Amino acid sequence: MKKYILLFALLLTGLVACNSKKEVDLSPEQYWTMEQQDSVMLRILPYLAKLPRKATHETKFESQFQEYYNELLPDFKFRALSPSANGEFYFLMDRPAPSLYGKRIAIAGKLKVDMDSYVVESYEEIFWTFKLKEPVLTERAMFLFQELLAGRSLEPYLPMNSEAEFIEFPDKHNRFNRSARKWEFHQEEQ
Repeated sequence: MKKYILLFALLLTGLVACNSKKEVDLSPEQYWTMEQQDSVMLRILPYLAKLPRKATHETKFESQFQEYYNELLPDFKFRALSPSANGEFYFLMDRPAPSLYGKRIAIAGKLKVDMDSYVVESYEEIFWTFKLKEPVLTERAMFLFQELLAGRSLEPYLPMNSEAEFIEFPDKHNRFNRSARKWEFHQEEQ
């Protein structure tokens, strides 16, 4: 009888341990349909994509460039979403990288979108990974995204602090300007 009680206790302990390590579901589909994801992505592509020919940062949202963004849409996808208390969503997405070897870049940030009009109310990019191939991109990007969501510092993974290729931007020269919604180069202060 003691043998069965011990076996039952071990099984129960194992089940509790497995449940306590349950991973949080960050799949975008639990928050937005594919149609909603595409609509949001089309609104943020002018921030993420290479500028269309003849566009500037001031004109990149003009309707004349919409066809360009529509053609790019299939190459950009959300990998993870996590809502925050103030109505913003932390996002992880990826895009193609200039590469002969099929590498991609993961981008993490946060945004707030009016889901009726798809107006982007706030937008910030927190980090870009280095150009990486699968499965390394997924492993590193998801690790960094979970660190971000847990509120842990990403400093150890910045390029000036790590030998491994985790975060490419920000670095000691490039920072994201939230009000301008773009990366800016800053000279190192002497």
